[in-house]
Amino acid sequence: MKIPSILNESLVDKNGMLTDSWRTLIHQLLSQLQLNASDEGLIAPHQKTTDISQIGSDKKNGALLYDKTTHELMVCKNGVFKKVTTS
Repeated sequence: MKIPSILNESLVDKNGMLTDSWRTLIHQLLSQLQLNASDEGLIAPHQKTTDISQIGSDKKNGALLYDKTTHELMVCKNGVFKKVTTS
């Protein structure tokens, strides 16, 4: 999910309307939330197997990814992404 960074500029213009930059940020944020979070669940970010293996040392335990090459859900455990086994 691509969550935009906060802007360090005016939120509204002299007429009290959202500035173009803030309108774009809010649009991007809401679009990402609508695509990836709903009452039906959260969508794990999709990555290719080769991209997952190249993720650096900043891996966070508990992070979820969907391997779009192997069609498997992955979870980071002790700095390594492992397949989630289901029955």
